[in-house]
Amino acid sequence: MRITSLLIFRLTMTAALAFLLLPGCAKPKPAPRPAPAKTGATPAPVRTVPRPVGEVAIVEAENGFVLVDLGSSLYVPEPGETLHARNAHGETAKLKASAEQNRPFVAADIVEGHPQVGDEVYR
Repeated sequence: MRITSLLIFRLTMTAALAFLLLPGCAKPKPAPRPAPAKTGATPAPVRTVPRPVGEVAIVEAENGFVLVDLGSSLYVPEPGETLHARNAHGETAKLKASAEQNRPFVAADIVEGHPQVGDEVYR
């Protein structure tokens, strides 16, 4: 079988296109590591993103606590953990989770503010 120059040209072009278009086995460059902290320097504070954990189901303002409905959330706050109640206008209260827990409800003491039924609770 005789190989013509047209066939060689087509094979060469196909190989070149495959080389350019296919990613191959090359590894991506690793992300640069941050510079090590200098000794004696304080590390930058870690910012946490507020995450919703439930909503206020019952408010007992006279007794100073609320019941937080966790719904189907897998997160259960630790006793003493600070929680924040918010509505569309902003933060309404700071809460402190208590040890009284009966899924899906968690009791929380009102530290400050005036929470209302339906406020979202964030950690």
